[in-house]
Amino acid sequence: MLDHRHLISKGTLTDKLTVDDVKDLINNLVKALNMRYVKSLPNNPVVGYEPDEHPGVSGVGIITTSHIVVHTWDNTKEYQLDVYSCKAFEKDVVDLVTSLYGMKETVMAKRKKSSKRAIAQKHGFRSGLEEDIDKSLKSNGVDGQYEQHKISFTKPSTNHTYTPDFRLPNGIFIETKGRFVLADRQKHVLIKSQHPELDIRFVFQNAKNKIRKGSKTTYADWCVKNNFIYSDKVIPNSWLNE
Repeated sequence: MLDHRHLISKGTLTDKLTVDDVKDLINNLVKALNMRYVKSLPNNPVVGYEPDEHPGVSGVGIITTSHIVVHTWDNTKEYQLDVYSCKAFEKDVVDLVTSLYGMKETVMAKRKKSSKRAIAQKHGFRSGLEEDIDKSLKSNGVDGQYEQHKISFTKPSTNHTYTPDFRLPNGIFIETKGRFVLADRQKHVLIKSQHPELDIRFVFQNAKNKIRKGSKTTYADWCVKNNFIYSDKVIPNSWLNE
């Protein structure tokens, strides 16, 4: 799985950096971080000098599914460095390389990691919880048939289809929910009334969450009231063995 690391660093310069300095800096960062330039781009990195209102150097290295971007400002002797990588890297390595160019970080660097939801979406899921459930099923040797089934249901005067998240081999449908909004609750009440033969169950990120602000009713309470079976975070093994 890709790690997706993003480092943004701001600071001061001991002296102005030239175009050659910035090009050399980017090349050395690529080597130190064990990155590779995109081969289809012949002029990589691209570095230029802007002499007008805010003179300084800007450079960008396009790495394989990653990037390194540097901006410097002559008048204030400041810089900003942006390093994005689809794999993990150590900030200490970046600091060591930048120190060779008189770059001193003054603003705490931001090291960002893509959200669990964003990573899950890259893998074809809608949420991190869906991906966790898929992994759990596969670890138990179960084909969860993620979003492979469509169930027709009718809202007043309109026809719709509903795609459950998972279908277990025993016919149980699993719907994973982080947020369980009113529209979803209404939809599942309609589906249950129109398809009483289906066994649709919920796996919540937190079944103790309230259905809305100010309400005392939790997701779990709603399920009990509407005769839905539910679980927290994982699919119980007992469901797999039914």
